[in-house]
Amino acid sequence: LPLLIIALFELIAVSYCYGLNRFSEDCQLMTGRIPSLYLLICWKFIGPVAIIFIFFGCILQFGLDEGATYTIWVSDLGRTSTVTLPIWAQFTCFVITTFIVIMIPVLFLFNAMKMLICYDHTLPGYFPVQELRTRRNIGPYQPSSLHSGMFS
Repeated sequence: LPLLIIALFELIAVSYCYGLNRFSEDCQLMTGRIPSLYLLICWKFIGPVAIIFIFFGCILQFGLDEGATYTIWVSDLGRTSTVTLPIWAQFTCFVITTFIVIMIPVLFLFNAMKMLICYDHTLPGYFPVQELRTRRNIGPYQPSSLHSGMFS
């Protein structure tokens, strides 16, 4: 469950905050090729919707099963049996999951505030765009009209 939430935050950060056009240009610089339209649609639309459906499905299953369960082997019966986790174990899982997930927006806000307060905007950042374009013989990134309209 925490990995689903982390993946959702990652998809939102790349697709909506950073922007798929900038991400496509970065991919072109790294690999020499622009990501396909299929991948861009998956990153922007299909991925987040699928993760949200899976997340709510897990929550619904957790609620219907009366908590988290696991399977044990009952040697006397010669078969497996499903047992509910104790309340203290479910609470521990909830606390650990909440701590992991809550750190994403907390650290985002902390770093955003740190950049607003401490970052010297007069210093230029350095990324060897021209060197990579020259070495790999890549022209400037030109998004198609479909890319520009759909993913900007």
